[in-house]
Amino acid sequence: MGGMDDRRQRRIADWDRRAGTYDARTSWLERRVLAASREWIATRAAGETIEVAVGTGLNLPHLAREGDAVRLRGVDWSSAMLDRARSRALALGIDAELVVADAGTLPFEDRSADTVVCTFALCEVEDV
Repeated sequence: MGGMDDRRQRRIADWDRRAGTYDARTSWLERRVLAASREWIATRAAGETIEVAVGTGLNLPHLAREGDAVRLRGVDWSSAMLDRARSRALALGIDAELVVADAGTLPFEDRSADTVVCTFALCEVEDV
């Protein structure tokens, strides 16, 4: 068990280190490949929505669409990534509950969401 916990802690620390430069380092990929997919996926969210592995919040503008009744909650295991997501939400005027949590143990009641979104992060989830 210790080995898995050590690996997990190393992964979290790695994402914490990347948080400050993540958007800039992936901007070319975002523009060329990911942006359209993000928008397509996120615009299908409705009602109580949880984003798993919210990262720096790149989906937030698509999830919080003007006039939609989407209530946003997001989790990420990296507190540094969540800090970026919180800054993005604040800058965009988006009300979102963003909490540090592991994708495998979400801190929400079962069946408390209408939509769950996870984009480009399943490779980091240990028990899918």
